[in-house]
Amino acid sequence: MDSIYLIFVIILFVLAISDLIVGVTNDAVNFLNSAVGARATSFKMVMLVASIGVLVGATFSSGLMEIARKGLFFPAQFSYAEVLIIFMAVMVTDVILLDLFNTFGLPTSTTVSIVFELLGASVAIAIIKITGSDQTMQDLGQYINAGKALAIITAILVSVALAFSFGAIIQYITRIIFTFNLRHNLKYYAAIWGGLAITGIIYFIVIKGAKGASFMTETAVNYIESNTGIILLSTFIGLTILLQLLMFLFKLNVLKLIVLLANDVKTETWMLLIAGFVMSFTLWTSKKARTVIETSVDLSRQGEGNERFNSSILSRNIVRGTRNMASVISGFIPDKMSEWLEKRFEAPDEETTRQMPEGAAFDMLRASVNLVVASVLIAFGTSLKLPLSTTYVTFMVAMGSSLSDRAWGRESAVYRITGVLSVIGGWFFTALAAFTVSLLAAIILFYGGLIATILLMVLVGLIIYRTHIIHLRRAIAKKVNDEMDLFPSELTTENIITKCSLAIQQVVEQSLGIFNKTIMGLVDEDRKLLHSAKSDSDALNVHTKRLKTHINATLINLKEDSVESGHFYVQAVDYLREVNHCIAYIVNPAFDHVENNHRPLIPVQVEEISRLNAEISLLFGKTLEILRKKNFEDIEYIFERQRNILRIVEETRKKQIRRIKNNETGTRNSILFLNTLAEIKNLTLFINNILKASRDFEATGGPHAGTIE
Repeated sequence: MDSIYLIFVIILFVLAISDLIVGVTNDAVNFLNSAVGARATSFKMVMLVASIGVLVGATFSSGLMEIARKGLFFPAQFSYAEVLIIFMAVMVTDVILLDLFNTFGLPTSTTVSIVFELLGASVAIAIIKITGSDQTMQDLGQYINAGKALAIITAILVSVALAFSFGAIIQYITRIIFTFNLRHNLKYYAAIWGGLAITGIIYFIVIKGAKGASFMTETAVNYIESNTGIILLSTFIGLTILLQLLMFLFKLNVLKLIVLLANDVKTETWMLLIAGFVMSFTLWTSKKARTVIETSVDLSRQGEGNERFNSSILSRNIVRGTRNMASVISGFIPDKMSEWLEKRFEAPDEETTRQMPEGAAFDMLRASVNLVVASVLIAFGTSLKLPLSTTYVTFMVAMGSSLSDRAWGRESAVYRITGVLSVIGGWFFTALAAFTVSLLAAIILFYGGLIATILLMVLVGLIIYRTHIIHLRRAIAKKVNDEMDLFPSELTTENIITKCSLAIQQVVEQSLGIFNKTIMGLVDEDRKLLHSAKSDSDALNVHTKRLKTHINATLINLKEDSVESGHFYVQAVDYLREVNHCIAYIVNPAFDHVENNHRPLIPVQVEEISRLNAEISLLFGKTLEILRKKNFEDIEYIFERQRNILRIVEETRKKQIRRIKNNETGTRNSILFLNTLAEIKNLTLFINNILKASRDFEATGGPHAGTIE
């Protein structure tokens, strides 16, 4: 029996290491998003500072989760084996849950997941013990500390609202003081703000963290606690003077110092350091960590760009209601005050914009506010013995500061709010899923023993492998999109036109592949092939929509005298969208037809649609050849092939009408067939239009300009 316990402990250790990896991947958003978003320094330097912070912070973290463990259930009421099962269920659930969130780049809370997993697993074992004894469910309170659990949950929920509010208020005040043109006011207020911010960070890391540090003596802790006020005041005054001198002598950037200094990240020190090294290694190697960071940075980005979330009814109503409320409030503000406030929020001038690091989502001021406000709030919660969610606090502070910084403008507000609501909705899902899955895992482990443990470990491995594949596919797709967004380093009309031409060729090629796949799937009633075509069609829709949304950036980068080029490019993109719509109107009905097990195409229909498939393939193939070679001499051949396809479509439609009159085909079959014929006709028309627009586009600005008749 002891050997089984030893195996359980080893498995628990392996799960703990895995949990550290997926946990720090998700929590990367807590301490990296501000530095990465503001481009405080190179990404490698940010990672180096974060790694050092994690290692130092690990030695201060002893006992932090004791708040959750001792507060949620009473360990004395459980046997050693039962406690092992509880923690194994927690680890299994945590690895699965956090890895799932990391895959889709959604920041969630390791604290909340652990709390609800502990609740779920301990409730499961408690119920098993109760049902096996003379006790009733009313005795559950002997095992579970419901009052403390409720207090922890309430504190987490309240912290979300407080974090958003304080982030918005503090950012509004600091922006009024500094404005977006930071260089004008930094020399007056930066040292005071830096002294205040770093003092708050020191309070968070040193004074509040001293109690949990494994190397701190009781005398040192008592001294710090009894002299906290003097230490903080002396630190603030000393830092303010020091920073002012450094600014004057060495032109120190105080905001950058604040952004790179922050974050907190009696067990034996060596154990904590091992955990710290595992987490630091994960920071450098985990690609999922960067995906999680990107979500938070994108939602708080100051400028416009691609929005990863769509709008929703709720977000639209929130924006509409907020605008109406703002209009009412502005009526009570004096005109002069309103004008003064508007000037404080004027967009940065050209010099300030030029001085900002390339690719920065927001400036150093907002980054420093995010870190300082989050640090103070978390320190306050920790002092009350409440394990607040650092993810929730950090994320909501960032959202609040971006709101007051007017990052959520008319162009992006509905999408950003949808994103925030999606993340918050994921937090509720975290709690529910953590409790439920952990409860079930504890029951399975209790009754299944070693066999169930091994099977669960295999399941965890399979899930991690599967999510890794999903994340890899998403990363590849994102890389393709990012490359499409980038313009050549040497911006000329010629190389921009070349890039745009390649994008047009790619869409035409993908459209042909989807069309061929759809026709084959419909003829063979191959549901999997049609499902694949449908997925490809959806991806093509995203791709062409992205081309459409980047029209502004393309036109801006073209030469001022290239209005004609821009006109024909806009035409080409419009036609690409229409081709995409035609493909979708062919794929979706075909998939639904087969999915619902409707009658297949009759042999004569198969023959006719296969003939059209061959004609379309020939048309698209020749079109691609012309686009690649940029030789439009054979364009008349394309027009002839298109007229031939239209003739075949007309003949086929008449034959289908005769079949309908003779009751040879059913209603759904006829609707599908006639719809496909109509979209094939439209498809050929738009392909011809794309070819014409591409010809004119190349003629007005490409390397062959002036050579095409």
